[in-house]
Amino acid sequence: MSSFRPESYALAGVLAFMLCLSAANAEEPLVFVSMPDTAMSDWFLEEDLPADVSRSADEIFGSVAALAPTFVLMDGDLGAQHWWKPEFQACAPEADLQGVVAACADQAWGGLSAYLSAVGLENLHVAMGDHEIGGNDWPLGPHSDAVPFFKAAFAKHFTRKPEGESRYDGDIGGVPMRPVGTPYEHTSHAFQAGNLLVVSVDEYQQIDPAQVLGPRGSVLISVNAADGHLQWLDALLGAARQDPGISHIIVQGHVPVISPVRAFASSMNFMDEYDDSAFWQVLRKHAVDLYFAGDVHETTVTRDKASNLLQVTHGAGFRGNMGFLVVRVYGDRIELEQRSRHEDPGGGVSFVPESTLLLDKSSGTPQHSFTGEALKPIDPAGLQVHYSFDDDAAGLAKNSGGFGHRYDSRKVNVKRVAAGKLGAAAYFRHADRSRLLSTGITPVAGDRARTVAMWIKKPSDRPGYLYPSGQFWKNDYGLFRFFVGSGQLGLEVGVGKRVMAAQGDVQVNDGMWHHVAVTFPGRGATLDDVRFYIDGLAYLPQGENPETIFTEAEVNSMMVGGTPSPRMMPGWTGGIDDFAIWSSAHTAPMVAAMVSCANQLGYDAGEMESLFRLYRDGQGQASVKGVTWEYDAAVGGEAGVCAQDGDSGRLTLALDGEGRGVAVRVADDPTDPTDPTDPTDPVVPTDPVVPADPVVPTDPVVPADPVSP
Repeated sequence: MSSFRPESYALAGVLAFMLCLSAANAEEPLVFVSMPDTAMSDWFLEEDLPADVSRSADEIFGSVAALAPTFVLMDGDLGAQHWWKPEFQACAPEADLQGVVAACADQAWGGLSAYLSAVGLENLHVAMGDHEIGGNDWPLGPHSDAVPFFKAAFAKHFTRKPEGESRYDGDIGGVPMRPVGTPYEHTSHAFQAGNLLVVSVDEYQQIDPAQVLGPRGSVLISVNAADGHLQWLDALLGAARQDPGISHIIVQGHVPVISPVRAFASSMNFMDEYDDSAFWQVLRKHAVDLYFAGDVHETTVTRDKASNLLQVTHGAGFRGNMGFLVVRVYGDRIELEQRSRHEDPGGGVSFVPESTLLLDKSSGTPQHSFTGEALKPIDPAGLQVHYSFDDDAAGLAKNSGGFGHRYDSRKVNVKRVAAGKLGAAAYFRHADRSRLLSTGITPVAGDRARTVAMWIKKPSDRPGYLYPSGQFWKNDYGLFRFFVGSGQLGLEVGVGKRVMAAQGDVQVNDGMWHHVAVTFPGRGATLDDVRFYIDGLAYLPQGENPETIFTEAEVNSMMVGGTPSPRMMPGWTGGIDDFAIWSSAHTAPMVAAMVSCANQLGYDAGEMESLFRLYRDGQGQASVKGVTWEYDAAVGGEAGVCAQDGDSGRLTLALDGEGRGVAVRVADDPTDPTDPTDPTDPVVPTDPVVPADPVVPTDPVVPADPVSP
């Protein structure tokens, strides 16, 4: 397995990167740029580019051209390209659907190619995205019917020469550079540049425009063996690994495979079956180095749980919201550099390095180091969003979870930050339309596993939403809304599709601090599989609820404690502390441990994540508040309870029924062994005394309710 250096080694990562740059004096690298989701092509349907579009395009593409890259990868979504809709008949007024798509492509893709060529970017390698076939979804009808026409036009402009021959003829070890004889022979392709092989994969399978294949209509997001596509990829990668002239392999496909990833203004499509897919198994099998993806308009590096493969999602539009990725390829290493748009005080615009990632293969075992946040690999099962409210800037809730500052949230009309369960807490009022508002969208959606947890203080029976996730204009399905109805926890996944916790007489609206959580185990699970927790105790959903959960991402923003339509959906009135989202489903002992350790040790979700990571990894040590914890495969004790071992005197925490968990050395034990307090004592400690409430400036601007794209 690969070795990831911890965050505290950021300086070492910078030094390592500088040393590599020095070594580059002796070895000239292959340099290329990757920039998915440029979202520019439709502007060329206009007679002239608008001045602001032209200026922004010149800035970013001019910056790319100045690097003189050997080639440019464009991983789909060149524009919106909804050319199957009636309003695009203007491209060819007398033509049928096939003619309209072809005519729009000639203007849009032809115009984009000509523009890029004029600025010095001619060697383009484009992968198919959902918007290259009109954008998801594909219900039966004109949109589905147009898919073959889109793919034919794509081939004409990006994979075939003017005379019709393929740009990607040739072979590696007898395996052709494209899947000849399959439906993808002109939409999937590969090429070799120096010691690097780049494979572009069309991940959109349509068997027949009139045949529904899944929830998206006639198209599956899949690379499988049904039509020869996967067999070609398997053979090509196998041949490449036997070729001594190929040291590195990068595969680009439009959608992410591993969840979660940061996202902005995206429908957050993923490969069907995620990292369990046959496609991903083939990439693992042949030790692919990097998988590049787009679609989500944000940058995330995610490490594969079973190989050295890294997934890199990136790209966010030609207007420079995120910039582009510069890649330098050497004999035994690959360097990635995320460049982002920077506006100088004088109004000038440049694209400056924001983050780096070094993939070093010189030792035989891939080693990774990084600088900056954007290219820091995240743990796919980890804590992604955490608002403790303890170190916030004025008007801003800082995210200390894995998704970092891009998921900081504005405190919209949150007028009070005061004593909470674990330090400071934010207090919300429905009447004020209080809420936290992030530019990033729902961090975990679809049918992916998750845990949402927080401490709440509610003084009334008024219902309110704690975490109203889901597309608000699609209230019939796709939601994941965690709420309190009177004093009872509930989860809503669609209009009329909700479950309440079977919590009996236990109420959370008594004005005391309570820890609440909801877990969902992921793919294929139903509402029956949801678990609610109050103060560490699990509660089943009431009744029979066979409704399968599949949630939609809210494409505008993630919200906490409030809703965009308070007249329809009441926001929260009360306190919230230690808000957390994990991209995995906690077990009952893990949730119980959060309560036990908070009550006994004052640990918040971020500190508990340090312990959970030891448990997930099955090894290692972590320092929490100056105390060193270590993984222990036979810690013993009651699962989910911080307790002192009677024999060793160590503070221990078992996290499953098999005795696996974590423990600290006696010398590091933060508790008094003579303290008779039972850590499971249900009595909530008195609120800590905090100096005068900090003044939190009211945000004068309340963003408009999200608008459907």
